[in-house]
Amino acid sequence: HKIVITGFDRDYEFTTKDEESIDLTFAIINSTLTQSTTLKISCIDCEEQNNVAQSTFDYAKSNITLTKDFRKLKQKLYITEAPRIKKENELAEKNNEQQKLKQKTERKKQGGIPLDEYENECLALDFKKGTKDFGECVLKLNEIK
Repeated sequence: HKIVITGFDRDYEFTTKDEESIDLTFAIINSTLTQSTTLKISCIDCEEQNNVAQSTFDYAKSNITLTKDFRKLKQKLYITEAPRIKKENELAEKNNEQQKLKQKTERKKQGGIPLDEYENECLALDFKKGTKDFGECVLKLNEIK
């Protein structure tokens, strides 16, 4: 089942098997919780199949309002989990950088110029990164060179 929980700092999506628990540590650490925070739990798979009534996730039909003050738990979680999460994020960032470097090396081996060089040229031509014109500029330079 694909479960979505809303009510934290953003929506959190989990893939679970029946009666499997969901780890909300990251969501609790990164959210402002009060004693009356309302969470909405929904099963995307069940909704897509119009099978909500037969879902094993009966709680997915309604909202849950926290009745316990989770702020103390949040502090404990932050102390124990924050270093682990930070290390995981750093590792993911390092892996991402290594992947980019590997792609750049592969492009050079194939005789191509890495896209970041085209991006730098487009920035120098006053195109704004993330715009359609910027993307077209990068593509055009790739075709020309």
